[in-house]
Amino acid sequence: MRMAPLRLALMATGMALGTNLLLYALARLAGVPFQVAPPGRPPEEVGPAAVALFTALPMALGFALYVPFRRRSPRALPIFVGLALAVFFLMLFPPLAAASDPRTELSLIALHVPPVAFCLWGLLRMEEAL
Repeated sequence: MRMAPLRLALMATGMALGTNLLLYALARLAGVPFQVAPPGRPPEEVGPAAVALFTALPMALGFALYVPFRRRSPRALPIFVGLALAVFFLMLFPPLAAASDPRTELSLIALHVPPVAFCLWGLLRMEEAL
């Protein structure tokens, strides 16, 4: 059964969002402090709203750009897979720079994995649907 691209995008984003909020809650239960100090700014707490926003917004933007780009380029899938992986690796550095506790660093890095995994899953499924 083929799914509409919008439905696949929403499903992938929802699964990444749910997974990240669960990982965040489990890390909080384990006592991980989510205190970060971005360079040049005072320390701040990373809360579930920030986790939700920084999970869903980039995914929604990526999927919104993929469909029109796919119509114009037969190489859209490899380009977007490359972009997703590049963004994943580039976004690993900010948690390392902002978090002072190794548990926080590890947790923040772990929160980057589900969006990329579900984004790749969604892109592959969208390619099949289109």
